[in-house]
Amino acid sequence: MKKQYLNALTVIAILVVACSSRVWGGSSIIITIIGDTRNSAVKARSIELNYLLQQVRASGKLREYGNLWNEFRVYDMARERDRTICINLGVRDQALPVLSVLSINLFGEPQRILWKMDGSDTVAAIDGLMGFLKGQEGVASAVKPKEEPKAGVEKTGDGLAPEVMKNPVDDAEMRCIPAGVCVIGSPGYEGDDDEHPQHKVTLGTYYIYTLEVTNGQFAKFIAATGYSAEGEWDFCAKPGRERHPVVNVTWNDARAYCTWAGGQLPTEAQWEKAARGEKGFKYPWGNEWNDSLCNWRQGPGKPSMANMTEGRGTVPGGSFPEGKSPFGIMDMSGNVAEWVADWYDESYYSKSPQADPQGPESGEDRIIRGGSWEVADYDVLRGADRVRFSPNLRLNTLGFRVVKPVR
Repeated sequence: MKKQYLNALTVIAILVVACSSRVWGGSSIIITIIGDTRNSAVKARSIELNYLLQQVRASGKLREYGNLWNEFRVYDMARERDRTICINLGVRDQALPVLSVLSINLFGEPQRILWKMDGSDTVAAIDGLMGFLKGQEGVASAVKPKEEPKAGVEKTGDGLAPEVMKNPVDDAEMRCIPAGVCVIGSPGYEGDDDEHPQHKVTLGTYYIYTLEVTNGQFAKFIAATGYSAEGEWDFCAKPGRERHPVVNVTWNDARAYCTWAGGQLPTEAQWEKAARGEKGFKYPWGNEWNDSLCNWRQGPGKPSMANMTEGRGTVPGGSFPEGKSPFGIMDMSGNVAEWVADWYDESYYSKSPQADPQGPESGEDRIIRGGSWEVADYDVLRGADRVRFSPNLRLNTLGFRVVKPVR
């Protein structure tokens, strides 16, 4: 039986922090905008605001500004109603009460920005802020038309995608999963109810990371962007573990990394095809269980294994090469479980589209796949197994990998 984790109310919180004097220096700027994550206009405006702030910084008028948090933030409002959430704004131990982040300091003048879930109000608030920034001397000339970035990989001149590529952003190896039909889910006599009915889907060509994202790569992302992670990813990223998969990351953290790397989280279907191959093997290496082909609780130890619990923990990616999938993807069973893009719906397979399913439009929990080093029941390490998690959960058994579609 699957374990149901925390339910959470999903909101988007865009936080901008800067150092300024009146307009460009002197007092802190804290801008909080709360909006509905399902509203596409809100998401689009947050991207525009991020671009504008980059141009403001380039103008030299604003010497420093903090990170724009335009990733979806998830808070369990019922649990946190009478507590405070510590938000890292560059000031240690600064705590802001969740339900009273209303009055802010905008260029030295207290002002209420927003505390509503209505998408149009959120868009208006962001538009107002952008208008204010553009109105400052020397900024408007620095703002250039924004070209929407396209995630993915271009085909070569002959129209074919190379089998293996390197992502120049984080130097990760990616392997091509060719377009075609694959088997998703389990037959009726096998697996859990949410894996039924077994069905076939058609997916386009995409690349997926051969290995899970590592501590070293995630550290590079943090250094390059200044992103403030929700999860305590650095707690397990001790010296010597640079090639171990990053853990203690939330779904938001995983998606933020993917965006920086020019990709996205895999959909359930993309992940499952990469793990099981076109024939839908039960495990990445085939249909028979072999307890020596992946990192799980009863598996073989490795000299490089981290001691996280009772001598067991993560190992560097690719430490079990014989357990690779038919496409050559490593660690799709064990080591760390992996976030995927989809919302969870127990009955989704009964209504999933046949071509490139993207998962439900909304939900309470996200999905993880693959099982981890801590798993003692190898049934959880099957390629079809689905587990639901609250997207703000972070564990030392949970990481992710990146996909890039081919255009």
